[in-house]
Amino acid sequence: MARWRRWVLLCALALVAGGVMARDRPPAPAAAAVRPVVVPTTAAPTFTTYGSQHGLADGAWNKVAQDARGVVWAGSANGLAWFDGYRWHAQPLPVPDSPVLDLATAPDGALWGLFAFSGHARYDGRRWTTGGAANALRRFVRVQAGSGPQLWAYGPSGLWRVEGQQLRKVAGDPGQAGISPSAFAITDSLYGEPRQWLGNINGGLWYRRVDRAGNGPWQQFRQPEIDRLVPNFLLRSRNEAGQEELWFLSYNDGFVRISDAGVRVWKPDRDGVPATSLLGMVETRGVTGQRDLWIATRAGLLRIHGAEERIDLFTRSDGLPTDAINDIKVQTLPDGSQALWLATEQGMVRVTQGRGPWTVVTRMGEQSNGVFGVLPEPDGRGGERLWVTSPVAGLSLLEDSKWRTFNAGNGGLPKGIVAGLFRLPGPDGRPHRLVTFVGMPLYEIDDRFELVPFDTPWPLEPNVYVSSMLARRHDGRIEWWVGLRGRAIYRWRDGRWTEYRVEGAAPKLNVYDLVEQRDANGRSWLWAGTGQGLARYDGETWTLIKDVPGLPDGPHIGMALIRAGQTQQLWVGSNHNGISRLDVTDPMRPRLLDPNGIPPPPNRMVYSIAPDSRGRVWICTNHGIQRLTPDGRGGYQSRVYRRRDGLVHEECNIGAQKVDAHDRYWVGTMGGLGMYDPALEARPASAPGPLLVTAQGVDGVTRALPDRASLQLAPGDHRVEIDYTLLSGQREDETRYRSRLEGYESELTAWSEERRRVFTNLPPGRYALRIEARDFNGSTRTLVMPAITIAPLWWQCGWVQAVLALLALLVVLTLVMAYNRRLRVRQQQLRRIVADRTRELRAANERLTAMSYLDPLTGVANRRRLTEVLEAEIARAAAQKLPLGLIMVDIDHFKNYNDRHGHLAGDVALRAVSHALNAVVRPGDLVARFGGEEFVCLLVAAELAEVMDVAERMRASVEALPPRAIGNDVETLTMSAGVFSVVPDSDDRVDGLLAIVDAALYEAKAGGRNRVARAVNPI
Repeated sequence: MARWRRWVLLCALALVAGGVMARDRPPAPAAAAVRPVVVPTTAAPTFTTYGSQHGLADGAWNKVAQDARGVVWAGSANGLAWFDGYRWHAQPLPVPDSPVLDLATAPDGALWGLFAFSGHARYDGRRWTTGGAANALRRFVRVQAGSGPQLWAYGPSGLWRVEGQQLRKVAGDPGQAGISPSAFAITDSLYGEPRQWLGNINGGLWYRRVDRAGNGPWQQFRQPEIDRLVPNFLLRSRNEAGQEELWFLSYNDGFVRISDAGVRVWKPDRDGVPATSLLGMVETRGVTGQRDLWIATRAGLLRIHGAEERIDLFTRSDGLPTDAINDIKVQTLPDGSQALWLATEQGMVRVTQGRGPWTVVTRMGEQSNGVFGVLPEPDGRGGERLWVTSPVAGLSLLEDSKWRTFNAGNGGLPKGIVAGLFRLPGPDGRPHRLVTFVGMPLYEIDDRFELVPFDTPWPLEPNVYVSSMLARRHDGRIEWWVGLRGRAIYRWRDGRWTEYRVEGAAPKLNVYDLVEQRDANGRSWLWAGTGQGLARYDGETWTLIKDVPGLPDGPHIGMALIRAGQTQQLWVGSNHNGISRLDVTDPMRPRLLDPNGIPPPPNRMVYSIAPDSRGRVWICTNHGIQRLTPDGRGGYQSRVYRRRDGLVHEECNIGAQKVDAHDRYWVGTMGGLGMYDPALEARPASAPGPLLVTAQGVDGVTRALPDRASLQLAPGDHRVEIDYTLLSGQREDETRYRSRLEGYESELTAWSEERRRVFTNLPPGRYALRIEARDFNGSTRTLVMPAITIAPLWWQCGWVQAVLALLALLVVLTLVMAYNRRLRVRQQQLRRIVADRTRELRAANERLTAMSYLDPLTGVANRRRLTEVLEAEIARAAAQKLPLGLIMVDIDHFKNYNDRHGHLAGDVALRAVSHALNAVVRPGDLVARFGGEEFVCLLVAAELAEVMDVAERMRASVEALPPRAIGNDVETLTMSAGVFSVVPDSDDRVDGLLAIVDAALYEAKAGGRNRVARAVNPI
């Protein structure tokens, strides 16, 4: 069902189960006098099927075993296959066209096989070794004798035993006693002596005593009820009291237990054995030592459970791919737990159950919405009982390992949907058990387990029902608080009910959870998770909290108050925002904490939050359960549990969770009720399973399960592929790997799921591949392959490369010497070229410098040249006390001239005027165009009279220019000039002198133009 569809359905039917248990969080550790409720195990194990999508050939598989390295093998009529923890890999039969009859592991870890037409073969982890002709053997049997484990075989040819690498026949041929062996076992203490047992294919069970003197004669075990049975499998076992037993299967006639106390027979037609065609039997031990016996049948997997020897049959409806099971074996995993392997008609199956602390308590309600409430409580006799509710299935009680059901069908409950179950302390000093229904009155369950009505004030409407309850002691009295869906909050105190509305919220408010907080001063506060957000009760008023930045809007479903040092934190779960944590040390000023402070939940729909007394926090979501464990640094380590871990279902129900007084975590889900018992937590394995190289490939040729890890490669470029795996036996998808090719790589690769390394074109040398694996439990294993050696080509050999290097050095020296000679000649040529180029460049620079000092239109000096020369002459004249003269010339009315005759005529006029000025100056004097129609003449060592004379000559020369010389036919030009002469001081500046002569020019123009004016008192 889609998440939101399920959300709407649950809100409409049974959302109220958020308060199914009494709100006494966090729980205290168990009182020593109260024994935890005993939960009988009835759940089916977990079946993981491997078929063609995992590499297995289609068809029936007959046998299964495990070799010395921990690799699981499967056999069929057509071949063998081995399992790398992820996929199966086909392996050719050691003897072609000879179906597998049996597979078994010898005490030295070697794998032995029986083959229909070719006898036996032995696999030592590297290769198969055949044993010669067929010996008419039917099966191997691994037994535990007084001297240790042994591997035997039996068949029409008698009894055989594996000794080292050989299969040898045992003395005392049973055929001489008329026995054709159909089963074999050895017991040590049954009936007070060691015995060997044989089943006879012609009927009956036989045995012989075993002592130091040898083996006694075969004799029949006489018991009327079993004399005519044909044992096809024998199993030595010990019961939970440690007493030795012998079990045997009779293919169609049930099974038998033989012990010192007597013989018991289970027959299909009499004792409720739900299957016939019994093929094989193994035993497993749970964490507490409880024994389970498992029988492979053609009708499913049969379990004989515990001391009570309850019989369960698991079939396709429980997850098997087929009911036809051909073989069964036990695999002991690295952490000490056990798994079963089944060879079936439709693939291989791994079976896991009871490996850890998870228990399937009941599958109540799995056909509807599962379990919505759980309540363990003292039974008054030093133990506990357990109440479980389901909206449709009703109410169940587990007491003294027996279930009792209350529903409308048996008259135990009124007709309706169970909404909630609570256990609250009352003002009378005794606990009260309260059960609610959708749209029905509140009832109390008395000590006779009968319902007694309890008056309530809220209307009995379909959309109004209790969703949460808690009791608190206030002012010395007990009061109850009740949250309802569609009707806000009520308080029951002194026998009276009071309704409370939440300020800031709608009148009809959905309340999902209630939590009490005691602040540092001992004052009691209440918090409510509602459909519109978080609400707080300060002792007088309920208020919707809206002033906490970043706090998501409702619905807020499950809550828990958790202490973190000196602070109090309120953890709030929602239906789409995960978990919000608030610091509520000061309840009036709650503060949102960093959302990255805890690992994110496996799903953002969080139904409940439950802390235990160890500081761990359980978070139930829409897809798995998260357990947060303090890491000692202020943070948490996360572990997520799902079905593969033993969880009954991954989809939690709202609020149907509780941590009890023993720190056991009860969780109601869509598939029933599960329970995590920390007392059954297994210690982490000291080391994970074996880390193996499963394949080596060189240039496309692959060798599976190589007999040695080293690789010797011929010279040349190669593609090397190496596959590896960690045989953890469980949760392989959580295994991570990293590696480094020592001698080639400096660092390990990052942890990843990748189980293959590929190297191409490695240079010659010797390398070692370091592989590290980390399993689901965090345990690591390291494997270093002895060597990957790549031989060099002839020219890559050391002495050849040394000779080649010497020759190369000589060639290089010769070339360097020749190069140096050519270089010296070239350097001389370059020196000559550089000298020629330098001279040419100097001349060009001089020309450029000269050009930069000339006015491009008139050919006289420009203003830059004038400024530089004037600066130099001021310094020289000041030093030598010589007069310095300046003439500033301006052509009269030149702008009008340009306007009348055009700019081209103006340019002709400027050139003519500049030539006229240059023609009348003294040698050494400088004429420069100052700007536009202005010119300046610098006269060195010139008194004022001489400067006035030159200026008059300039004025006359310009006035005398004919019109054609200045660019027109009719009009002439005149000029005005300002002059002065002075012996400058060393601190005189160019701008100052020019300003003086410019003032004189201004006087000349003001006096009528075409005249020369001298500066008055120039300095």
